[in-house]
Amino acid sequence: MENKSLSPALAGAFIALCFVWGTTYLGIKLCIVYLPAFMLSGIRHLTAGLILTAIFLIRGAKLPDWKDLKKLFFIGCLLIVGGNGLICTAEKYISSGFTAVLSGLTPLYITLLSLILLKNTKITVVTVAGMLISFLGVVILSYPNMHDSLDALFYKGFCLIILANLFWSLGSVMIKRTVLKVDTFLGLGVQMLMAGGVSIVISLVFEDQKGFKPLDVHFFSAMAYLIVAGSIVGYFCYFYLLKRMVPARVSVHNYINTVVAVLAGWLVVNEKVSFNSLFAMGVILTGVLIVNYEFGRINAAVNNKELIKG
Repeated sequence: MENKSLSPALAGAFIALCFVWGTTYLGIKLCIVYLPAFMLSGIRHLTAGLILTAIFLIRGAKLPDWKDLKKLFFIGCLLIVGGNGLICTAEKYISSGFTAVLSGLTPLYITLLSLILLKNTKITVVTVAGMLISFLGVVILSYPNMHDSLDALFYKGFCLIILANLFWSLGSVMIKRTVLKVDTFLGLGVQMLMAGGVSIVISLVFEDQKGFKPLDVHFFSAMAYLIVAGSIVGYFCYFYLLKRMVPARVSVHNYINTVVAVLAGWLVVNEKVSFNSLFAMGVILTGVLIVNYEFGRINAAVNNKELIKG
């Protein structure tokens, strides 16, 4: 049973993931005025991929064979090209408030796909209830900032976010069910290298490369953070957790990311945090605690049955 209790290593990886990917929203916000969406995502992941691949090849890791290379390419395109690239693009048409709300549906998508694609997945009513409570918290938190007009551009952004979340959810579940005979870090590097390259090609073919601010120290600082913290640290923690826990349990990081993003905006760029925000954060964390408690209860029950059988 891979739905393990939260050991110190798993808890540390989860906390790091929540912090890192929660703060990358701010990093993307700072960088998106300098580069087109897919170019931003592509350069970020291509650079991170080059760093990881070079380091672990020098340390003696072997390149993946053709079979593993195809698997890495497929998952990378789902997560990075489809997930990250489309989210960045959608934010040109839709507010961050609606983006947060729609992205809050990702854990539910992952739960549904897990039930369809993964064996021995156990999801209870309490688990789904906890996710819905957290989703309600995201709606409360984002409501004051949801000012989109219902025009063609809004619907375009809406569809892009839904599609991005589905790509990300499918990629997350595929990580769980895919067996790879390659070093984890090297595999991550190769995956980001390929998906980053695809993103750059998409940008050059389909995106307008003009009308952006000249690159300066603020861009390079934010990009360095996105590469090192967001891509290298964040993706490693995500893969580490997915290989050891059920995807539905890992997916609740999406809710905590929203809380971290709000706090980062408050600390770094002086965005306001109201009583509504604090109440919403409390609702989000309550839902997360319910989900984690229920998975822990399921895990304990399974372990007890295994002990009795033994």
